[in-house]
Formats: sequence, C-alpha cells, structure tokens
Amino acid sequence: MNQALTNPVRGEAEMNAHHIPDYWSPEQALAAYELLDALREQVWERYGEQITEQMRREYAEQQARAQLELPFNDEIPF
Repeated sequence: MNQALTNPVRGEAEMNAHHIPDYWSPEQALAAYELLDALREQVWERYGEQITEQMRREYAEQQARAQLELPFNDEIPF
C-alpha cells in the first residue's frame, strides 16, 4: 500500500519511495527503471514547457520567502 505525502509547495500528493520492494531481481528493477524513464520522457515531451515555468515560479517563491527570513540584527560599526 502506498502512502501519500503532501508537498507543502505544490499541495499535491507525492509517492513515498520507501515502499519500493527490496526483493526484485536485477531484471525487474531494470524493467521498472526503464518504464519510469520512458514515462518521464513522455511527460517532458508533452508538458516540458509548463513544467519549466512551474519550477521557475516555485523557485522564485522559495527565494522570496528565504529573503524575507533573513535576520538584520547586525550592528553598524560607526
């Protein structure tokens, strides 16, 4: 059973990678890897531009929050 985690930035469910079986053969693991790689390529072909734009927005929001959290308690030495 997969558990879903909430991404605080996107607010969407993400898959918890801790539930990947540890009993797969190397061939099964490779097949899963190849399937995911092919899926990643297809998603990128269809949504690459939108993904890039969303990543830019999230990065900009993260940087803006980080800038607001900087403490400015330095004493000026003059």
